[in-house]
Amino acid sequence: MPQPVKRESDALQDPGSPGQVNQREMFQCGVARGRSQDSGGPVGEPEDPGMADMGRYSLEAKEEMDDDDVAANQESYPFLGSSTLQTAVGQPKRYCCTLCGRSFKHAGDFKKHHRVHTGEKPYCCSVCGKRFSQSGYLKIHLRYHTGEKPYCCPVCGKSFSHSGYLKIHLRYHTGEKPYTCEHCGKGFSHSSNLKKHKLTHQTYNCSLCGKTFNRMGNLRSHLRCHTGEKPYGCQHCGKLFSHIGNLQKHTRIHTGERPYACLRCGKRFSQSSHLKKHQVHTGEKPYYCSHCGKNFSRRENLKRHQKIHQQRHPAFRKQ
Repeated sequence: MPQPVKRESDALQDPGSPGQVNQREMFQCGVARGRSQDSGGPVGEPEDPGMADMGRYSLEAKEEMDDDDVAANQESYPFLGSSTLQTAVGQPKRYCCTLCGRSFKHAGDFKKHHRVHTGEKPYCCSVCGKRFSQSGYLKIHLRYHTGEKPYCCPVCGKSFSHSGYLKIHLRYHTGEKPYTCEHCGKGFSHSSNLKKHKLTHQTYNCSLCGKTFNRMGNLRSHLRCHTGEKPYGCQHCGKLFSHIGNLQKHTRIHTGERPYACLRCGKRFSQSSHLKKHQVHTGEKPYYCSHCGKNFSRRENLKRHQKIHQQRHPAFRKQ
């Protein structure tokens, strides 16, 4: 009795069939060994912040390329081995990359995957000249120039240029936090926020005094306290400083800049600490004289007041 003919579509839907490849597996590149030169992100993903959260991208319309051309052009595809075109009775022809082991049913998909290893970027933006390995990534990039935002949030109506951005945005409404810190268990809605958070668990110790820092840059700045290095010089008077922040504060003496303003009276200050001391509007007086009980809004006023007690009462001077 003749056996029923098994269709190719049935084989693709049956991932358990021997010798068959799941359709999703065939059409996803997923090269974990390398990184795309388009973005610096996971292979096969375009250069956009948050791309790691967007999942796999569906491939664009397959580029026409004859199967025999792939097998014939060994010079164009140097990593095509003799076992690349895998065929068997009742099985479709497959293309296997000898560098990473991924297999593809269609030559067009294999050609796109080939660019992951070669770095080829045949698609060029006509506006800024940036190049991409796949036409779909160029299409996404062009929305930055046109301002097109076809993906709209159903909750608040905010629009986005890519579906992946919308997916990330929806987490603010749902409260979903799929990225968890392995050290403390804290959850995050975005992978980049988790990456920044992990830095807080890293500690850098000063070998001279033992003080700890969570960033290497802070440790380098701290070491100047021990070495006496002052690499930042004032262009007006030549005074040297160990930290660039101190130089910026000092420069305001020459320029007269006062970027910190009181919201109540408009008075401006050159440093944020000076604005903080300016508490005349709130009536707050946190500084207390232990001798007479009088309160002051500024520490300097308290010290000036205490000198009066020191002059009148010698015993207070000894306290």
